[in-house]
Amino acid sequence: MHGVPPETTLAQSASSAFSVLPRIAVLIVFVLIAGYVIMVMRKRLLSPRSDNPGARSLFEDLERMHASGDLTDEELAAAKRSIANKLAGRTDSDT
Repeated sequence: MHGVPPETTLAQSASSAFSVLPRIAVLIVFVLIAGYVIMVMRKRLLSPRSDNPGARSLFEDLERMHASGDLTDEELAAAKRSIANKLAGRTDSDT
């Protein structure tokens, strides 16, 4: 480096630094996207889920109907039994 003027090496190092910046920007964007994907997948995999959300909603509807007086105790019990049997794959005559 004795024969090269200092201005030349400074200019070369500055231009090489600028050529690295786009690569660093792409790497940062990639890491952010990967982090987001991991966060979403983790949330989906670890979130509590119901085996049959429709049945739960149906039971809640039956409870509301019972509370409002639209269903008697016997009707509510029969409806719950019928739903439970259907979810278990049994017919009402099996029980």
